Amino acid sequence: MQFNRRSTIICIVALWMAWGCTPEEPADLLSPEAFSIYPETGTIGDTIRMRVTKLVPEQVDFYRVLFGETDSRIVDIKPNEISIIVPEPLKTGTSTIQIIGYNFRYSSLKPFVLTPPEILSYDRCTLTEDTLTIVGKNFNPNWSWMEVTFNGEPAKVIGGNRSSLQVITPVIAYPDAKAQIKLHMADYRIQGKEDVCIEDSWLMVSNDAPDFFVNFQGSFVIGSKAYFPIRKDDPLENELLVYETKNRSWTSKPMEVPLHPISTVIGNSRNGYIYNPSGNDNFFEYDPVTDTWEAKNNFPGINRDYPVMFAIGKYIFLGLGNDQNAPWEPNYADFYRYDPDQDKWERMADLDFGSYPPKLKMSCTVIGEKAIISGGAYSDGNFGVWMYHSDKNLWERKNDFPHAMNFSEGFSFNGDGFVTQGRQVWKYNLQNDSWDSVDAVGFAYRYRTFAFVVEGKPYIGGGDAVPPNAWGNPTRNVYRYDRPSFQ
Repeated sequence: MQFNRRSTIICIVALWMAWGCTPEEPADLLSPEAFSIYPETGTIGDTIRMRVTKLVPEQVDFYRVLFGETDSRIVDIKPNEISIIVPEPLKTGTSTIQIIGYNFRYSSLKPFVLTPPEILSYDRCTLTEDTLTIVGKNFNPNWSWMEVTFNGEPAKVIGGNRSSLQVITPVIAYPDAKAQIKLHMADYRIQGKEDVCIEDSWLMVSNDAPDFFVNFQGSFVIGSKAYFPIRKDDPLENELLVYETKNRSWTSKPMEVPLHPISTVIGNSRNGYIYNPSGNDNFFEYDPVTDTWEAKNNFPGINRDYPVMFAIGKYIFLGLGNDQNAPWEPNYADFYRYDPDQDKWERMADLDFGSYPPKLKMSCTVIGEKAIISGGAYSDGNFGVWMYHSDKNLWERKNDFPHAMNFSEGFSFNGDGFVTQGRQVWKYNLQNDSWDSVDAVGFAYRYRTFAFVVEGKPYIGGGDAVPPNAWGNPTRNVYRYDRPSFQ
């Protein structure tokens, strides 16, 4: 009969099981007594050799080798040596290697130490959603096991090898326009020596605005703070959100005055003002020193929906709008100026829109003594733009806006006027009476956003986003205009 060594081993194993041997009763024929490893350090994917005594090469299928709790692949086995691969999903930098058989578990005399990764260089500046390359060494050759964070937030790793990684710069808040990079492999956390500068034109500075940060009424700015009246389904839950730009903090307080779906808000740098088109009192002033609202002399015109409201100097201008409840929804032409020092209204020059359809919340941007109103489109084709000269008290028709839109927002910056609907931004050229599309805001299309300027810096944020959950939560983002492309 031909001798078959593997069959003999199987028979021995069967006898061992029949005799009732337990893990506490090591079978000398099958159990290595002790082992050492070499080299004792290495990188992911390296071959490590284990010097073992009393090893049966034909039992390769019966042995299991672990780095800590992570399985390793056996690539070769000899009477006194096993060759294994340092596993890709290794979880710790220092691991005791164990060899496990039917009735034994032995540990290496010394632990294996994974060579830590090193970061040698990376792109010094980047844009969000752009690819950044990190050059280094001792990386996991399977890049899917590598992790990279920007300011503690995970970035998407899209490729790499032992000496480089390609990652997508995440869309997160970078209030200081820079990011600290960390590389995660096993339990190593390796930090880059220098910060990466973020060169977005519109830089996300906050991603934690309260929920439902949507512009229905408007906003106003006093000092370094921006104020946002927020209307809720339950009037008792209406609130005034306050964003402190210096430390990027949010606070909330109950609204002490009524807030309607078509209330309108503006400020003149000293106080905030709100127009409510119903009730006995329809005009209120907010005092930031006492943190209170006070009823002022009522707006003298007919109560109206979607009026135009803006501030030039200390004066508040209010008028136009329409009546959404009338069957034909007529536009109003009357226009008024409020003097807060005198608590007095004065009628100014009318603006007759003629045959234009009703206006749905026009945007306004103020440049010096001039106010430019646009948008409010009720249907496609409503591109009209008008300029009010406050020093002359007259209206002037200007060239059309490039698009028909409503619920847009205007702001002024460095002597120029701007209009946005959330992501797209247009700049008004006063000299040639034209509009240019400029730097887009973030990556989500928005609607009913806020636009405001604090200490010379424009901000855009909040609103309804399409799609609602892409690139974080856009309705809770605030962006600051850090790098205008036209300067």
